[in-house]
Amino acid sequence: MADNTANPLVKQLPENHLGHDYIVGDIHGCYDELMALMEFVRFDKKHDRIFCTGDLIHRGPKPLDCLDLLGEKWFYTTLGNHDDYFNQKQFEKEEDYIDLYDYKEKLTCLPYIYHVKHRHLNDFYIIHAEFNYEQLFYPQKVDVKPEEKLSLILNNDYTKEIKKIIGSGFRMDETSRKKMIWERTIYKGFIDKNKDKILKGDFSFLNEQKVKRGEIIMFCGHTVVPFPMHVGQQIYMDTGACYGYLDYKRLKYYSMWGSRFFSLSMMDVNNGTVYSCVTNEKTIPDENGDYFRRGDILTMGQSVYPSILK
Repeated sequence: MADNTANPLVKQLPENHLGHDYIVGDIHGCYDELMALMEFVRFDKKHDRIFCTGDLIHRGPKPLDCLDLLGEKWFYTTLGNHDDYFNQKQFEKEEDYIDLYDYKEKLTCLPYIYHVKHRHLNDFYIIHAEFNYEQLFYPQKVDVKPEEKLSLILNNDYTKEIKKIIGSGFRMDETSRKKMIWERTIYKGFIDKNKDKILKGDFSFLNEQKVKRGEIIMFCGHTVVPFPMHVGQQIYMDTGACYGYLDYKRLKYYSMWGSRFFSLSMMDVNNGTVYSCVTNEKTIPDENGDYFRRGDILTMGQSVYPSILK
């Protein structure tokens, strides 16, 4: 496996005093939907900023346009597994495989983590996938059963552990860095734990997620969720934008959440409001026969982190 430690572990950015900061999930070539969302929120390219959870390319219709975003001063993205220049061999079978040589310099500058100062949250962080248990607690608590590991991740504040990883001078080997762009353990464990409730249409467990002022807020992508979802100390933002163009059948899995379409989702960091642009050509109709079409934009009725603003 090629060495990709050339990519920086962390990049820090100052507070945005003049505009809004937005988080957008994995774009995967869905450039038009991003432009539509920016127009919808009246995005100001001079003062606002967009932070992407990674994966600019593959599967969606306009990957090269998305790569060109790397030259925009208002656009920031973490390294996604699909953007990893040194490991493109695994994607050679993708129908839209791209030779990334012309983008090498920019792609190898993408950090695994963005650490951003913010006037309301103090700090927020963007990572492509997840921190796993071993990264957070090694070597203190290694001999722990899987269910106990999940409980510790979901129910405890691991701010100190994250800050240690992100702190100046901390070194991380390639294997650990890879996990930050491939890991799905936390989300999978969370869903498995609550699967019976999900199948019954009981989503009350989502309201039990605890986000308090002063704790780390970390946004991530990689794992497709039916809507932006807070799990532990991470907020998952990838709502499967590219699958609106590719795989209608995947909706069967997400229908247990009541989902009828895939979308590209963008969140206002100030208040947690989410805007989603539909990517399905035509969605599954609801009980009244109504449906959405590609390009329609919806606003999520509840903030992703209401307890932060109390």
